[in-house]
Amino acid sequence: MLKQATGAPVWAHPLERAQIAHFAKGLVVDHWIEDGETIEGDGFAVETIFTPGHSPGHVCIVEPRSRVLIAGDMISGFGSVGIFPPNGSMRQYMDSLRRLLAADEIAPFSLTCPGHGPVIPATRAKIEEYIEHRQTRETEVYDAVVGGAATLKELLPIIYPGILDHLSFAARSTLQANLDKLVEDGRLTRDGDRYTTQG
Repeated sequence: MLKQATGAPVWAHPLERAQIAHFAKGLVVDHWIEDGETIEGDGFAVETIFTPGHSPGHVCIVEPRSRVLIAGDMISGFGSVGIFPPNGSMRQYMDSLRRLLAADEIAPFSLTCPGHGPVIPATRAKIEEYIEHRQTRETEVYDAVVGGAATLKELLPIIYPGILDHLSFAARSTLQANLDKLVEDGRLTRDGDRYTTQG
């Protein structure tokens, strides 16, 4: 483990407690991060932006002078980001994308360093692309339910035709996150594993 090898302190958001207990048993968190916190080191300072969605306590980091965004799992250098219920929430993820967009409007990010893939030089365009993609996908899911597909199993080949095996878990999970959001928004109702439109 990195902490054991380097002695580096571990910092995390409090809403990651359950995730840490499950995936990193015995890991001691040295500091619990708050939204908007300034983290200071030897000759540098960065600020935190609470961005739940991919996970309950996901946090992005921004270097305020250069406006470099360290996005973690909020934005990817390739493709889109998987949302994995029950720990992931599509509604929270969309809210977090809009929060980053609002922060960029106040003081534009110079570039984004994602947790996966290459550096993204045009942060605002990428965030807008993600929002549009998610809104389009949500409409596709809703329209498929209107068209008669009622379960995740029925919806999967409609929304992700020809999905590769190694991507099927992420596709199922993200589809479930879309369905959860549509239920939370009052556009769909759920009865067991079946979904129907309101009214």
